[in-house]
Amino acid sequence: MSEPIISLNNVSKTFVRSEQETPALRNISLDIYEGDFVVVLGPSGCGKSTLLNIIAGYIEPTTGTCLMHGVPIKKPDANRGVVFQSANLYPWLNVKNNINFSLRMKKENKKVIEEKTAVMLDEIMLTDFKEYYPHELSGGMRQRVSLGRSLINDPEILLLDEPFGALDALTRSSMQTLLLELWKDKRRTLFLITHDIEEALTLASKILVMKKNPGEIAATFEVNFNLRMKESDYRVTLDPKFIELKNEIIELIR
Repeated sequence: MSEPIISLNNVSKTFVRSEQETPALRNISLDIYEGDFVVVLGPSGCGKSTLLNIIAGYIEPTTGTCLMHGVPIKKPDANRGVVFQSANLYPWLNVKNNINFSLRMKKENKKVIEEKTAVMLDEIMLTDFKEYYPHELSGGMRQRVSLGRSLINDPEILLLDEPFGALDALTRSSMQTLLLELWKDKRRTLFLITHDIEEALTLASKILVMKKNPGEIAATFEVNFNLRMKESDYRVTLDPKFIELKNEIIELIR
């Protein structure tokens, strides 16, 4: 097996405020390999977002190590793209310029910027909306722009913190389909946090179920329902194995 992109070894995190310690994570060990679609499930307060923030480089573990290609992660890096629940787009920039903002800040060649932007607009299916401004877009479209803004830097791994939590069911389904296409067709490596068990089972190649007080990995499941999603006669929620795993995860979270 190839070397992991991300490797966490006995990672724990304790927050200290007003001399009071709050343990958030305990002894998390995890390897993420190229092409993985890892989904983290767990109840509120189990440390899911803390785990993502450590991998992103926003915070450091209290004990243990978090490595990217064997090097400790100390700060944010364009090789680790991050997408949050809120799109946080620049309202004064149109879709095209929101997406290529980082490239323009790095003063990349104008032709290269145009080419990369065109490819990304096509990838997130917003070419026809490139001149629109955030207030003119639906919630799902704004999240597509947020995805494109991270992906245009061609990160080795994309970290997503409940990006579809505020979307309606139909838009959420559309975004799930887009993520699967990014994973399967573009060979992206994805790390997604969600509280939706069906979403996790539908999208993931690996599911981590966490328990809280403090956050620990309670179970890991290797799944492959996502490989059958394009089959016209396949209904994942009716698959007996899907139902069995869903009920097992519900009991673990309880």
